[in-house]
Parts: sequence; C-alpha cells; structure tokens
Amino acid sequence: STSMQSDPQQLWEQALAELELSFSKGTFMTWFKHTQGVKLEDGIFFVGVISDFYRTWLKDKFHKDFMRVLRNHNDTIRNIEYVVSKNIQQI
Repeated sequence: STSMQSDPQQLWEQALAELELSFSKGTFMTWFKHTQGVKLEDGIFFVGVISDFYRTWLKDKFHKDFMRVLRNHNDTIRNIEYVVSKNIQQI
C-alpha cells in the first residue's frame, strides 16, 4: 500500500519535483520556487505564496497541475487554498 505523505512541506516538495519535469526552468523558478506547503486540513491543502498577485496567478494557471500531482501523493486532498505568507524565503 502507498504510504500517504502527510507532512505538508515534504508533500509539496514531492509535488514540485514532479512538476519541475513538466515546466521550463524559467517558469519553475519564477512561479513555484517561492511557495511552501503550509498545512493539510480536512482535505484542503494550503499553499503559502508571497503575494496576492502570485496567489491569483497560481490559482488561475496551475491549479489543475497542482491538484494532479498532490493527489498522486495523497489522495485525500480535495482542494487547494492559496494563502499569502510573509515568511516565505525570497531566495
């Protein structure tokens, strides 16, 4: 049986590793690098982003991709909420 990943940051990193294969380096570095897995609660996965602009863009452009890869690692996930978080590393 597949062990379901429940640590949100590890789960997010696994999802991003999978997405990295599907997108250009530029897209990945621009949009996905400054994000983090915040928490998983009642089937909702919370992704921390650096601004409202990122939140809107990620939700509009990449939501289906995020859902697909997150559910590969944890099939209890039903939706994603994007939250602006001030403490994300601006690498």
